[in-house]
Amino acid sequence: MKEWKRETNNKLRLVIELKSEKKMIGILMFKVDDHEHLLGQIGFSLNKKYQGKGFAQEAVKLLINYIFKEFALNKIVAACDLRNSASYGLMEKIGMKREAHHIEHHNLNGVWCDSYVYAILKREWKV
Repeated sequence: MKEWKRETNNKLRLVIELKSEKKMIGILMFKVDDHEHLLGQIGFSLNKKYQGKGFAQEAVKLLINYIFKEFALNKIVAACDLRNSASYGLMEKIGMKREAHHIEHHNLNGVWCDSYVYAILKREWKV
């Protein structure tokens, strides 16, 4: 993996590891979208076998805690395919709010798909 720099649009990629099995079960991503406007973006993905057990929620909360503690950001956003109810359900559980519904926002295997965009402000984040 490339060395991560705290520059705009340079992605930090992290592994979600199941300690008991010393196994990678997912990934996290963070990038600063806009230093001037104090905006960051996160992403996450978890192996289907481990979904619904709280692993992604724990990892995303730890990532957001880290971001708000270590970076002078005001807002963190995340997007997901609107068919991915597990993803936006997790974002809602941790306090993120849906801010947008983008029509035909990404192309997945030749099919245009809609996305939801969620966000949370630093002042709203409950540790």
